[in-house]
Parts: sequence; structure tokens; C-alpha cells
Amino acid sequence: MELLDAQPQVLKSLGFPWKPITIAPIGDLQVGAEGFGEVRFKRYMERMLKANAYFIGMGDYTDFLSPSNRKYLANSGLYDTAQQLIEKWHMEQIEEIKELLKPTKGRWLGMLQGHHYYEFDAATTTDTELARYLEAPFLGDCAFMRLSFQKDTGGGKGHYMKQSLSLWAHHGAGSGVSATSALTKLERYAGYVDADIMLMGHQSKRGYLPKPRFGLGRYTKGGQLHLENRTQHLVATGSWMEGYHVGKPARGRPQGSYVEKGMMVPTSLGGMVVTLTPRDEDVKVEVSGGDE
Repeated sequence: MELLDAQPQVLKSLGFPWKPITIAPIGDLQVGAEGFGEVRFKRYMERMLKANAYFIGMGDYTDFLSPSNRKYLANSGLYDTAQQLIEKWHMEQIEEIKELLKPTKGRWLGMLQGHHYYEFDAATTTDTELARYLEAPFLGDCAFMRLSFQKDTGGGKGHYMKQSLSLWAHHGAGSGVSATSALTKLERYAGYVDADIMLMGHQSKRGYLPKPRFGLGRYTKGGQLHLENRTQHLVATGSWMEGYHVGKPARGRPQGSYVEKGMMVPTSLGGMVVTLTPRDEDVKVEVSGGDE
């Protein structure tokens, strides 16, 4: 797990400015697969760039390779020339993703590792190469980050008002048939994680669940105990991979994707949008689907 104070490269201060900011979690693109919804994704990105959004990478930026495929490839005993051809193809595919995400350079809070990636060597993968290009901290499998806001109160040097919240992000794991399966997994796990916002991808589902909590306030008010209310925001970050499509034969004959072959349920494609607004008493969190 990685821990960090989120500070995008485009900022010179130690915190975000005291104004609403937009965060766009992006993952499960699976560029290179036949079903990548490029048109839909480009519309989403256009809107997020207009909003000056900051981004979090949720993993699975390419479709090739899965964990089992990487194991088979490692044990295949390929000649060096064959291995080099595979690496060349992956670099070409990464160039395609770089072009898609080029306008977001320096605006990343971080990028998680997914399940689908290629290992060039022990330290370099398609995921780490993409993070390097986009000037994004590479977060591995899971990360906790703090997002801080501050404003000058006009009381002289060092007089600032500050607010912060915590964000936990994981590429995700597991599967489920129901539309709420990703949120169910998040809700069960949320009991073990003290975070204001929890993000998870992988299951190709979009969803949002505000989970109310209450307890004793950390500090007394006028010497008296008081009740403190808090909301934990659970977000399933969605996917851009179309499971059902028409007229895209494979190997010279009509065939469906693995989603169609497995008779898996359709999912609501697209991303999510998180808006954070600092206030004197807290940071307001609003979550919506980035329908395109």
C-alpha cells in the first residue's frame, strides 16, 4: 500500500486552492480490445478537461495480459526474437494510450496497477511506463491519500484555514452478477478502512453509495461531548469496455467477446465524477455518473 499527500505537478502550493475541484477516476479502459468504447471515452475526457479535473488511474489501461496469461508467457520458452516482437507491439499500444491521455500530463493524483499489464522487466511494466509519461505517482495495488485545501485568512503570514479528507483507492477484485455487486464488496470492506472516499474498479460497474456514520466528536465543544456525523462515500468507478457489439467478427467468423460468450450481464458503461468543495466546517463531497 502507498501513502501520500496528493499534490499534482501543476500546483506549487502544499494544498489545493480553496475552491471546488473535480476528480475523475479512470480505469478499465482495456485499450487494444475490440470493445474499447473510444468515442464514449473521448467525450468524457473532453468534459473532464474543460472542468480542469484531476485524475486517478484505477488500472487495466490495456487489455493484454491477464495474470494467468503472464504466467503462461513467462513459462513459454519463447525465442528472444519472438519476445522482442511482443514487447514492440506493447510499446506501440502504450503510444496509443499516451496519445489519448496526453492532455492530462501532471494532473494525476496517482495511478494504480491493474490486473492487465505487460512486464518489460522486473521494474518496468506497461502501467509504470504510462505513469512515468503522465508524471503520475505510481501507486501499486492500493493507496491511501490525503487531499488538503487551504486559504489565507488575511491574518498575516502563516494564518491559513485548512480542511482535508482521506481517499482510499484499489483496482478491485472479485465479481458479481448484480448491478450493485461492486458496492456490496466495498461496503463490506469499508468497515475496516477509515477513509472519507473509497474508490474501486475491476468489476466494470458504476455506482455510488453514501454510507452515514456517527460517533463521539474528537474534540469537546465548550467542555461538552458532542455527536459527530460523517459520511463515507463508496464509489464503483465503472468501465469503458463494451461487452456486446455487432459486426465485429473474430478469426474470420462471427463471434462475441468473453462477456457475450459467458452470458454475462450488461453493465452501465462510462466513468464517475467526484466533486470536492471545501467549506469552513468540512469538505463537501458530491458524486455523479459521467454519462456521455
